[in-house]
Amino acid sequence: MAAALVHHHLRASGIEAVVTSAGTHAGSVRSDPEAVKAMHERGLDITAYTPRLLDRAMVIDNGADLVVAMTRGHLRAVAVMVPGVFRRSFTAKELARRTHRVMFERGLDEPTFAAWRDAVGEGRLAKDLMGDDPSDDVADPYGESLDAHRRTADELDTLMADIARSIAAWTTS
Repeated sequence: MAAALVHHHLRASGIEAVVTSAGTHAGSVRSDPEAVKAMHERGLDITAYTPRLLDRAMVIDNGADLVVAMTRGHLRAVAVMVPGVFRRSFTAKELARRTHRVMFERGLDEPTFAAWRDAVGEGRLAKDLMGDDPSDDVADPYGESLDAHRRTADELDTLMADIARSIAAWTTS
């Protein structure tokens, strides 16, 4: 859901980006039909999406400029799997919070995506993200009701819209 939403918001902001999705526990699960319904209600079609298990090649070989995790646990798994990726990996909630700080406290600098990402991560410490914290985690509604998927989709829609707006404001100024 997050990948479809951020891609939608980036395109609406005039930014073309390659957005891919993978999970740290995807294994052989299939797309949740309730997720498909919740996204269809938003005009987004994720029926062709097949969950994939994240691996080093997806981050390194595909040159991931940004990794957005749904939970701190996922973020830690990525950071352990791919040393050095921490500086460009965030939980969705953390990233959305940091985009506000960058835009309103720091202002605009060099109008590139890399400069935006570096500014968003400025002063960030891995030790601050140890342990689980609901303020950084997006609930995974897999296997739950359509209403649970709608709630998660609502939350993700807000987060991804904030992130896309920040990227657009920084890179198109």
